Amino acid sequence: MKNNMTRIWFDGSSSPHKKNGAGWGVFVERLNGIEENFSGALPNDYTNNQAELVALIKALLVAETCCDVNGELEKLIIFGDSRLVIDWYNTKLSFKSLKLLKILKLYGFFENCLYQVEVKWIPRRENKADFYAKMARGRLA
Repeated sequence: MKNNMTRIWFDGSSSPHKKNGAGWGVFVERLNGIEENFSGALPNDYTNNQAELVALIKALLVAETCCDVNGELEKLIIFGDSRLVIDWYNTKLSFKSLKLLKILKLYGFFENCLYQVEVKWIPRRENKADFYAKMARGRLA
């Protein structure tokens, strides 16, 4: 089914006891109807907020590939279920957490290189990337 815009969902997942790892997932429904998913494992000591931030960064990197035939960024929207990460992106406020600031530095991600795309909060049950984030950390329950 064709969409009138590209839609991207992101999610991060971590183990509450830091034993079962952490992961990120991104699910994409492109303008042309093609669906894709991306995911990856993260260090065991990553918190859920850290995993969510990595997932948003990965979603924004995918968004960069969503260009029309003229090389212009397609109309797109990104969805996630982390209020902290989405509020940070939409307001460009600084994180107080050193762990989150280190992730931004690790990925070379600073305020002046943020993309101007709409990022919206959705409930977890509507997050199409949830499965892929959990799969990346080895937990499908």
